[in-house]
Amino acid sequence: MIAFVQEGVEQERAQEEFVREVKDWSGGLFGGDFRTAEELRDAITRAIHRFELSAAAAPVDAGEMLARALELIPTENHNIIRRGGPLLHLAVVGGPAQTILRPVEIERPDFARGLLREATYGDSALFDPAHGSESNLAGGTLKLSQETGATIVVDERGSVRVSVPIASGTGMVGALIEENVADALGRALTQSAQILAKIDETERLSRIVVAAGISSNGAMGWRTRAEDAASPNSMTMSMFHQGDREPVHFQPPDRARAALSFDRERMAEDLVALLRRQWS
Repeated sequence: MIAFVQEGVEQERAQEEFVREVKDWSGGLFGGDFRTAEELRDAITRAIHRFELSAAAAPVDAGEMLARALELIPTENHNIIRRGGPLLHLAVVGGPAQTILRPVEIERPDFARGLLREATYGDSALFDPAHGSESNLAGGTLKLSQETGATIVVDERGSVRVSVPIASGTGMVGALIEENVADALGRALTQSAQILAKIDETERLSRIVVAAGISSNGAMGWRTRAEDAASPNSMTMSMFHQGDREPVHFQPPDRARAALSFDRERMAEDLVALLRRQWS
């Protein structure tokens, strides 16, 4: 079954919750929003086409998708302190597993330039135009990066990893600031959704797995902006969470592809909560 939601209609709270459930419905496909009968007709045509593509692909394997997402999160080297500070890493892996970008497509210089332009000047820009950038293609994986640590990784299966510098607090403690982590997560989710929409316009990837991790770069502890302002040069830290921290992810790990567009705010809130548990 394919569901559609009409825009421009005032909804009660219960109706809003129902619409949210429809958009993240695991038993069917969300076909999109519409305002007019003509838009609904076009949306139905596109949704049927996407359904036929997804039905022709292999079954969704959430465990395999999660394994790929976790592999995309870099392991921190504690012997190196970068100049750029902590980084938020977000991996988005889609299924069913299939080729999304042909080798000739991912090799085209204009493909990398388009990603770089959006990452530098788009609404959720990650790259600083004052810094140069590097582009590297190896083994079917394209990597765009800056010396700040900002990075975009895309492979032929449509997997995406976005790394975003986390702004530092005002004090001398060097803790992760919750609101700054949330901002980095929001930008990473938005950028990932835009990249996925660009490389898989017909939505052959109908399910996604999202994983997130932090390269601390020496940062210790977790606090809010208010806590940082109240005690900028001292804090109490737990010794139970020192060392490597595994990337976080949802349970169950996979969600409907539409959640990346329509439930992004709640996804960011939940990921912040999962990361806070590791660092508090």
